[in-house]
Amino acid sequence: MDIQEGVKLINDLEKKYPVEKWNIEDLHIWPLIRILLACSFESTNKILSNDKNIIYRYLFFLKNTIRYIRAYLYDYKNNSKIEKNDVILLKNSNRFYYNGWYDSVSQPLIDCFQEKNMKTLVLEIAQKNEYRVPRYGKSKYIQVQINLLLAKSKLGLDNDISDVSYNLDNYDDFCAYLKKNIPSLKIPTLTELQKSYRRLLLLKDYFVKILLKCRPKLAFVECYYSTIQHAFILACKELKIPIIDIQHGVQGNLHVAYGNWSKVPVSGYEMLPDYFWCWSQHEVDAINKWRGSLETHIPLNYGNPFLEKWKNGDGKMIEHFQKKYESIKVDKDKINILYTLQTETPFPEWIFDVIKKHKNEFFWWIRLHPMMFLEKTKYIKMFSEFANCNIDMASDLPLLTLLNNIDIHVTYHSSTVIEAEHFNVPSIILHKNAIEMYNEQVKNGHCFLANKETFVKIVRKLLDEKATIKKVQEKSNYNLHRILDDLMFQIKYFV
Repeated sequence: MDIQEGVKLINDLEKKYPVEKWNIEDLHIWPLIRILLACSFESTNKILSNDKNIIYRYLFFLKNTIRYIRAYLYDYKNNSKIEKNDVILLKNSNRFYYNGWYDSVSQPLIDCFQEKNMKTLVLEIAQKNEYRVPRYGKSKYIQVQINLLLAKSKLGLDNDISDVSYNLDNYDDFCAYLKKNIPSLKIPTLTELQKSYRRLLLLKDYFVKILLKCRPKLAFVECYYSTIQHAFILACKELKIPIIDIQHGVQGNLHVAYGNWSKVPVSGYEMLPDYFWCWSQHEVDAINKWRGSLETHIPLNYGNPFLEKWKNGDGKMIEHFQKKYESIKVDKDKINILYTLQTETPFPEWIFDVIKKHKNEFFWWIRLHPMMFLEKTKYIKMFSEFANCNIDMASDLPLLTLLNNIDIHVTYHSSTVIEAEHFNVPSIILHKNAIEMYNEQVKNGHCFLANKETFVKIVRKLLDEKATIKKVQEKSNYNLHRILDDLMFQIKYFV
């Protein structure tokens, strides 16, 4: 099932069943079910799968613990303590290396808070055993503690759910309807939902203890729609700390976490953030479309801080990475193509044929998704026979360095399409659903659908048209200090 069909099915289910009234204890559980269903549509239910045996789980935990100890000791000076802070931020592993591993989503905010003399505690998770050291700034690793709590849940609390109350009217009909229409779909059972609730409570209590120690007045989260992030949001709300989700990629109507929530309780969903930090009015409009008059889940058009920082010209950083880019000697007559890979999305076999056939015409920058960092060696080996490909530098450089130099961007449906538009780099998408995901870019003539037969023809056509377009955007008048001032006014930070 593709993304568009999945969103339509979810909206049909929301119309057919009282999902906004479904509770486990006092928690509205529909956001969890909604996300699990969407992941099931895309990846044969990888998130719900419990097929991994106990030995695999033990080895994974052991490997994570060893890597944590190694990272903790190697980068000891950047380990944060839990103490009084003004701001707290939950994030994933860092993105690229610049005087340490740097996170382009959150670091501009952290730097700005520091300039305002506001202390920030960064909680860093490493769900795929990725500890990238040394870090650019300080953080506290929490993945081992999370793993211990989940193991405790698996061994103990999961065994007794008899006292977990629920109100799931028509849930049996809901499951039967899905099984009839999509027999292969694994639907969360009542028992699985009760266990998920227990795990959420366990993680929420862990975050509450941290929050009580550091007493922040403002909280941020990247990628709010996973279990750990849900628990963090619940903890923040329990202590009445405003929580903001920072946009990290494509959103819009076809993103199940951000678009087309057709049924929402009057007070909103506990697992959704209070505010959404959005890159543009397009994302704001998509959220407002379903939010209506709710007093929560408020979208804020605050832009992309790192992109604006780049456009304003952080001289040293830009110059540093430009020199690294230029160290890869590419024939000036060749067309530079950036291909952004995504997790769960295979590299098209026919692209290998294009790489080989047009080796004297195209140079490919093959960029791994940040969650594929540990697979880099595998991909370098996969492309080793092609002299006109680079994976290592393409994955290590900041995305914006590449966009400032390449000619064409290619992807299945990566959110790089959005950033590419800011650099007047046209994107070629290889999946039909991306047409709707990036309808703004399609309308603006920055995004085009291609297949095996049309790809090379579209590349050449775009290059002919691009020759008349100015490459670099004008400087931005973006002011992150003013935006953070506005945010603190919105949440009544000083009250």
